[in-house]
Amino acid sequence: MANISVKLFGFNAAAKMVASLNPMMLGASNELINTTLVTAESIVVHHIDMQDLAWTPLSFFTVNKKGNSTILVDTSLYIQSIRNWRNANFGYVGVGSSDVYPDGTKLSTVAIDNEYGTQNIPARPLWQPSAKDVGAWRAGMAEAYIKQLLKKHSK
Repeated sequence: MANISVKLFGFNAAAKMVASLNPMMLGASNELINTTLVTAESIVVHHIDMQDLAWTPLSFFTVNKKGNSTILVDTSLYIQSIRNWRNANFGYVGVGSSDVYPDGTKLSTVAIDNEYGTQNIPARPLWQPSAKDVGAWRAGMAEAYIKQLLKKHSK
């Protein structure tokens, strides 16, 4: 099974431009990409911690079995497995296909089942709303951050 992740940005069209940037601009671009990935990871973790995405509550049976009503928090393993990575001109945040709970359940399966729902689990989207929040962050902060980076790297 593939990783569950959200592709946050693709730079295929911009890759040629980025490659032609002078070292200062290239450093600023890479720093912005890395900051966006770390911010995206933080947004996902924040949504799990705050349980603020208006998810359908867990069933009475599930709450009794788990001993609590928090969604995606049986242990800290799910949150600890959320990470970001870059592959060529793309940035991702997600959980890997090799990450498993002690009982052998893949975290990526849990992520997909909760994101889209199953016959027995209602959809509780985390990744798509988080990607939208990252987009909002980038729209509001990227311009100011780029100016800050340019100032920093022009010294």
